[in-house]
Amino acid sequence: LLGDGYRAVILAVGSAPGRRPEIPGLPPEAALDAARLVAEAAGGGRPRLGRRVGVLAAPGAVVAGMAAARVARRCGAEHVVLVVSASRADLPLDEEDLAGAARDGVEVICEGSVIRASRTDDGWALEVGEGGGGDFAQRTQRTQRVVDTVVVAAPRRVDVGGAALRRGPTGTVAVDPTTLETSVARVFAAGECSAGPRG
Repeated sequence: LLGDGYRAVILAVGSAPGRRPEIPGLPPEAALDAARLVAEAAGGGRPRLGRRVGVLAAPGAVVAGMAAARVARRCGAEHVVLVVSASRADLPLDEEDLAGAARDGVEVICEGSVIRASRTDDGWALEVGEGGGGDFAQRTQRTQRVVDTVVVAAPRRVDVGGAALRRGPTGTVAVDPTTLETSVARVFAAGECSAGPRG
């Protein structure tokens, strides 16, 4: 388009579901999808989740994971734990989001990962590693959480074809925060393709 004489191009291609994270010991069909859970509740449904719900948010899917965790509480779950790999300082959430989660009774484990899951008579036992920064192999503390339902939040994927655009840490198109210009001059990006699911 620039070669055809246009002065600027704006990319607003959105995003698509990415690959769901795998939890060793947990069959894919045994975990609920966070986006579907939120959509079902928004449509007036009331998913049956049990008393205890564990939500695993993959990198780039913290916002979706938080939404699913809060929906789970509102659907009757008594205890909901959200596990994210990011540190609290790096969460793509503002203080209002965190305060809302606290009011809803959502426990948030930062710098965490679900190392493995095993089926028990009482639900799913999740081995949760905490600490160690972004390196899963260096988790310094391990605890076990037993839940009735496991929910997985997958990141969104941005497809801009073969365009050589610089990407952010979650795969979105990196832009100047003021002008929204990408790493290619006169090419701008807006919406989910640059801001992520909140765009």
